[in-house]
Amino acid sequence: MTEQKGVIERWDDQKGFGFISIGQSKKIFFHISAVRGAYRPHPGEIVMFQLRLSESAIPWVYVLVLLALPVIGVIDLAINHQSLWGIFIYGVASALTYYFYWDDKRRARIGDWRIPEANLHFWALIGGWPGAFIAQQQFRHKTKKISFQIVFWLVVIAHQILWFDWIVMDGKWLLSQV
Repeated sequence: MTEQKGVIERWDDQKGFGFISIGQSKKIFFHISAVRGAYRPHPGEIVMFQLRLSESAIPWVYVLVLLALPVIGVIDLAINHQSLWGIFIYGVASALTYYFYWDDKRRARIGDWRIPEANLHFWALIGGWPGAFIAQQQFRHKTKKISFQIVFWLVVIAHQILWFDWIVMDGKWLLSQV
């Protein structure tokens, strides 16, 4: 990768992102995580940078491991209870959640209004967490904010517990907790 020269056009120190201008009409989004050391950027500064051309790789092994219990559970629902709702909910919610992460990342890059984190968590909770996980990895979005990640992983754990209980204990443990 070759270094390019640009000028910091805009920087929001509270949100940790800004834009670098190269040429008359091209603007590049950058995040504080891309800045070396403890340095804080300032508008008007000339900077050298390298573009990352592709998004992050998706750790498919983790996706498959995390999906093992839900897939077994929805297959059990389909075969033993003639219910396809699990496949439908996970599929639709994951696709929508992936789209919402993509859209939120796009909005962040252009400085537009963002999708509330509570909305992203809601869609993950109702079954969209696989789409959320893939989007987080692919777009490198919401992966560094600890409070967001704690809630996200609690949602994933809740789904794992639900399906473990369904598969191993026929749902009796969760019902006994109510």
